[in-house]
Amino acid sequence: VWEGRFLVVDDHEPLRTLLASLLDRRGDVETACGAREGLAMLREHYYNGVFSDIEIPEMGGFELYRRAVEYDSTVKGHFLFYCSDITPEQEAFLRKNRLSFLRKPFGLTELTDTIDRVIRQ
Repeated sequence: VWEGRFLVVDDHEPLRTLLASLLDRRGDVETACGAREGLAMLREHYYNGVFSDIEIPEMGGFELYRRAVEYDSTVKGHFLFYCSDITPEQEAFLRKNRLSFLRKPFGLTELTDTIDRVIRQ
């Protein structure tokens, strides 16, 4: 049976825990509370999905994405970003790079549907 491997990068523990518990049914889940920790994990392991807040400490979600793709371009389509206030510039970056994203607060159904879409990529 195929099991995925997922990484959740978020400094907000309740949301990080919620995402990890939803993903746990689909495979192994690891978490990081900051971008540097998440990047180190991405350099050590392959993940079928990387779920990250845009506004995380240290370097931010987009810089995490850029550095991860520089290191391993196969992770490019495996990111899902979320944020409460997505600026027009951030949305343009997300759309230009064909990245999945959600605006907080999001519903559980919207979240699980988006997770499934990212996993299928």
